[in-house]
Amino acid sequence: LGPVARASTRIARRLVAAGRPDDALSILDEIPDGDEAATVLRASVLRTRGKADEALAILPARPSTWDGWVLRAE
Repeated sequence: LGPVARASTRIARRLVAAGRPDDALSILDEIPDGDEAATVLRASVLRTRGKADEALAILPARPSTWDGWVLRAE
């Protein structure tokens, strides 16, 4: 996807780092499906919130990013 999705993902990462996962999820929910970085970050936030099954369900079966593989393995 385009630069807007990448910028939104960066903002969401900063919000997660600042301890604001709900705000990060709000931003990530507006990014269309198909952006793997956003999907992996969304799954990571869900996992830390105790929603591991939901996180695993949205991850690609064969992630193309290292973070995706690590999250899937965990």
